[in-house]
Amino acid sequence: MNPLPSSQPANSRRPHRRTSIHRLSTSGSTDYVRTQTPPAVTPRGSGTHAIPPTVRDEIYEINEIKRYEDFTTIDWVQDAVHEQARRRAKRKDGSRFWDQEGTLGWRRKVSESYDAGQSWLVVTIVGAAIGLNAAFLNIVTEWLADIKLGYCTTGFYLNESFCCWGAEDGCPEWRRWTSIAPLDYIAYFIFAVLFAFSSAVLVSSFAPYAAGSGISEIKVIIAGFIMKGFLGARTLIIKSLTLPLSIASGLSVGKEGPSVHFAVCTGNVISRWFSKYKRNAAKTREILTATAGAGVAVAFGSPIGGVLFSLEEMASYFPLKTLWRSYFCALVATGVLAVSL
Repeated sequence: MNPLPSSQPANSRRPHRRTSIHRLSTSGSTDYVRTQTPPAVTPRGSGTHAIPPTVRDEIYEINEIKRYEDFTTIDWVQDAVHEQARRRAKRKDGSRFWDQEGTLGWRRKVSESYDAGQSWLVVTIVGAAIGLNAAFLNIVTEWLADIKLGYCTTGFYLNESFCCWGAEDGCPEWRRWTSIAPLDYIAYFIFAVLFAFSSAVLVSSFAPYAAGSGISEIKVIIAGFIMKGFLGARTLIIKSLTLPLSIASGLSVGKEGPSVHFAVCTGNVISRWFSKYKRNAAKTREILTATAGAGVAVAFGSPIGGVLFSLEEMASYFPLKTLWRSYFCALVATGVLAVSL
């Protein structure tokens, strides 16, 4: 073989190094986070024709939804960068709110006020929803517990206390299932088994994550772990339906731990309606911490106790703004619960 001429530069004799996939993915992801717009993707063999903007926006939405896989941890720094980029895009988009005279229009002020107050709006709606759900659970649990003993002749949906409201000497409106004590015991036993069996079937068939209290998993999720479906709408619905069944069946279970679970599920579902929390897992954790305190508050009727529970047990990072939001959410939840019952 003929040696290379000495006039060639030394770097031309070095072997060509291909850029690693990790380096390409790192650089691509950095540009993606910084610009908040997906790069133009050119399919192989299509020349210089890039993907249309509409398709590129769809790819961006899919990447935002799937950027965290199940049983992984969130990237706090990346979510902070996303939040900064969202605010910059919000300010840039707000330039169209300027009037022709160059003054700031009222629509811009409303938009900025809404964006700044989204967190308080979220905790207000979540607190009201938690209070209504807790009232529903209390009413249904009392009715299921009384239906094992008998029924109300004036209204089948009434429990014994409402059916016999104001009665002093006996209650003819409330009747036992039978007039024989052993048969009443058998009816009581059948209803208890039916409630427990229905609860177990619903949980195992539709929402396995609804089993248990859920406090241990919630602490891990607030710390940054991803468990898709554990705080979803299906878990919330099944938890709300099966908790009264489990308590009324006579099992040795309480509503304190499950109250935290369905409260955090409510906060997770409702917070996704708002753009500030829809694609930011780190910001969503602040709402989850606040709603955990509301769950304890409706279980014990103590807003301050719920805040102390969140402060001591749930979150390792508890800033002052989260403290006030947690107390406000617990206060709204207990207020709605007191009015509803």
